[in-house]
Amino acid sequence: MYDETTPVLIVGGGPVGLSTALFLGRHGVRTILIERRDGTSLLPRAPGLQARTLELMRAAGIGADIRALEMGDSHAYFEGGILRVNTYAEIDDAVVLESPSLDGPTISPERVMGCGQDRYERVLLDRARDGGAEIRFGTRLLSFEQDDEGVTATVEVNSTGEQRRIRAAYLVGADGARSRTREALGVHRTGRGTVFNALSIYFRAPQLEELLKDRKFILCYATARGTMMGLSRLHGCDPWLAAPIYHPDRGESPADFTDERCIEIVRSAAGKDDMPVEIMAKVPWEGAQLVAERFRVGRVSWPATRRTYTRQRAASGPIPAFTTRTTWPGSWPPR
Repeated sequence: MYDETTPVLIVGGGPVGLSTALFLGRHGVRTILIERRDGTSLLPRAPGLQARTLELMRAAGIGADIRALEMGDSHAYFEGGILRVNTYAEIDDAVVLESPSLDGPTISPERVMGCGQDRYERVLLDRARDGGAEIRFGTRLLSFEQDDEGVTATVEVNSTGEQRRIRAAYLVGADGARSRTREALGVHRTGRGTVFNALSIYFRAPQLEELLKDRKFILCYATARGTMMGLSRLHGCDPWLAAPIYHPDRGESPADFTDERCIEIVRSAAGKDDMPVEIMAKVPWEGAQLVAERFRVGRVSWPATRRTYTRQRAASGPIPAFTTRTTWPGSWPPR
């Protein structure tokens, strides 16, 4: 017995899951999407939209909606490249590590754009719903099983504990790089593994703009006092994003980064020990080189999300520069 049925059940309501619901809706495919969080992202997180992403948004009829979110001309940030300084107060002495060519008329009719995930997720959500998708926040996947004709999933509403059984023709696991959907099917990832560990620190510091003298960049690394910290604000507004590296093999962990220590790290990187800094949020994460052994088992699929990085030489070790791309292998739905 099932409580309800749907052609496609999507697990995960980030950019990948919401885009999947949007694109399927444009082809007349009804979906139910469940997301364990209570809503869309409250942080900028992944703020760089590549040209190919914007091509797809335009094809889906929401290109203008996404472009309307841009604050000023964000392209200047991408043109600024990836920099390295001792402190941000020494921005005039910045070394250009990389000047990637991310767009242009020979690559795409679209230009890369900076926009916080907290803003473009809301557009994806609204347009997915307009296309008929049923989006259920505060709901998590407990288990699923599949047969030759479909997938049966048991889900739970966080606030009430109510459990429901959903029967779907297909299930899409858009639940992140550490997908529990993929893991439940015993599909492993192979590759180099974790390359670095970092902590995203979201903060406000009005004086930082003065120190940087309106210099724009994708990322700028400061290496003062032996701590490497990346800085970015591709989304064009507060908060700033700082990403200091930490080393678990040396006994370091995210718990070590109190607000007081984060303020000290930001001030040291800025080269201004009395600069006012307000910490807004902290999110630990890791950069890794891993790829799933496969991307479909029967009627369950998951997207291929690739995180790439470029190693540059710096006084304190390798510097990661990364982008995220998501692709679907082969045709969809799978046949």
